[in-house]
Amino acid sequence: MSNSSDTPPLRMQVVRALRLARQAQCVPSTRLSVQLGRHRTWVSQVERGIHNLTFSALDLLVAKLVFTVPALEPYQVVVARRVKQERLKRNLSQEALSQAAGLSVNFVQVLESGRANSSIDQIEAVAKVLEVDGNVFYAV
Repeated sequence: MSNSSDTPPLRMQVVRALRLARQAQCVPSTRLSVQLGRHRTWVSQVERGIHNLTFSALDLLVAKLVFTVPALEPYQVVVARRVKQERLKRNLSQEALSQAAGLSVNFVQVLESGRANSSIDQIEAVAKVLEVDGNVFYAV
């Protein structure tokens, strides 16, 4: 995906929130890149929605920018619980969810167990099938 009009909406919402958090704290992207141990172009590409962030990358960014409370659950645990709740509300099996989202059954099982380092785009695919806003899964 080369421009923001091609980028999935949930990814753009997440990266927009991260960029606003960085700017609100007056943290230049170059300083953030040093703190993260990443190249400055990676931060720029994340903020433009070019990179599809995984849970581990999102956890790292949030820890540096948004929250100072160390007791927050990792995103994969929060998302796992919420995906399973939404799936069960709709009486969907893991197989039905995986097929409708274009993901493997194994992926859905690992996701719901809280062990998946999923990307924002994968979560958006699940959210579409469950007919919920993907932000529901990320809300803290």
